[in-house]
Amino acid sequence: MKKLVTYRGKRIRLYTRNLTRNWGLVLSVPFFLGLVAYHYFVTYSFFKVNHDLKQWTIYVQPVLITLLFILLSFLFAWYVIKSSRLRDGFFMRRYKMQMLAIYMYSTNMVNKKVIKTESGSKEKVSFTKA
Repeated sequence: MKKLVTYRGKRIRLYTRNLTRNWGLVLSVPFFLGLVAYHYFVTYSFFKVNHDLKQWTIYVQPVLITLLFILLSFLFAWYVIKSSRLRDGFFMRRYKMQMLAIYMYSTNMVNKKVIKTESGSKEKVSFTKA
């Protein structure tokens, strides 16, 4: 009965080569939503009232706020991921999976299948069971 279900770990997929980048983008989403809200409520209403759009000085503040939000979002994501990796947390396990996936892909430990389509052939790549 104890051999009925055997846990064999997590399967490495092709998308795990970019896990930390994808998680960094996910952690940046609240900042981007704040940026959208800022531009909708502040910038849009200002440009709707102000009809002198030929002066370049009215574009300085929205551009600076946008760059500041983007910089803060990436710094926040980098800090969370880096601190979790230093404490051997959630992102350290994801980083190890990513390094394994990059190693397997670079040493050609992949299954490649060529699928013929109407417009030519397409190559489907998947990892071997590891």
